[in-house]
Amino acid sequence: IGLAARTKKRRTEWASREEAEAFFKQRIPFDNFDPECLKHYVKYGTEENEAGVKLLYDTNVESKIFRTTPHNLGSFQNKLAVPGKLVIGDHTYISTRCTAEGFAKRYGLEFGNFDGGNHFYPFVYPERTADMIKEAIERL
Repeated sequence: IGLAARTKKRRTEWASREEAEAFFKQRIPFDNFDPECLKHYVKYGTEENEAGVKLLYDTNVESKIFRTTPHNLGSFQNKLAVPGKLVIGDHTYISTRCTAEGFAKRYGLEFGNFDGGNHFYPFVYPERTADMIKEAIERL
C-alpha cells in the first residue's frame, strides 16, 4: 500500500493526547521517533475538541501531496542560486543513494548520507540532525 493510500486511512481522533501518543508509539514509523519529538508531534499536531483531540491537518491534503509530488525533478535545467546540501538516510525507501547523489551533483548541491537513518531520521535522531544542519550552514 502506497503512502497516499495509507494516509487516507489514518486514524485522526483520540480521547486524549496521551491516547494519541500511545497510539503513535505502536505505529511505524512513529515507533522509532525520539520520545520528545513524538510528544511534540502530538502536542503541536493535534487540537482539542469535544471528543478529545484530532489531527490539525487534513489527511486528504497529505494524501494529495504524496500523490502529486513531482517525479520529474531531474528535468529541471538550472542549478540552485544558493548553496545547499541534500542528505538522505542510508535506509530510506524514498530514493536510492545513486539517484539522490546524481540529483545533488546535477544541481550543484553537496550530498550527504545519514548513517543509520531512514527518511524520518530528523525525528529519530534530532540532535544529530541539528548538528549536521549547523555544520552545513557554517561551511556553506
